[in-house]
Amino acid sequence: MNEREKQNSFIVNRMVDDGIFLYYQQRHRKIMYCDILWIEASGSYCNMHMADQKQIVFVYTLYQLYDKLPKDRFVRIHRSYVVNIYAVTAFLHKMLYIGEQMLIISSPYLENVMSYFNCIDNRK
Repeated sequence: MNEREKQNSFIVNRMVDDGIFLYYQQRHRKIMYCDILWIEASGSYCNMHMADQKQIVFVYTLYQLYDKLPKDRFVRIHRSYVVNIYAVTAFLHKMLYIGEQMLIISSPYLENVMSYFNCIDNRK
């Protein structure tokens, strides 16, 4: 690898990886991944539900946002929902809980969603 390739490789790997910058209130603002609980699609808008109980509305589609989020932290559970897998506090069958908020996991996503959890089930 020559010097130019090394520099280009370094530049590609220097991306900020603790959050995403989204255009909100007339500037690009950093939204920390750990502060995002789940994102809900609403047409060509998205409602981002935050850890501090706030909701932020963005003029992005869910597809646009999900495409830019880290797949080891965010998972699609429904065509209208993406969740921060680290914010999940419980699940039961096709229901996932983030605190007291219940979100439905649709069938096409169920197997993938469940693969994120390390579970012991001793029910008979």
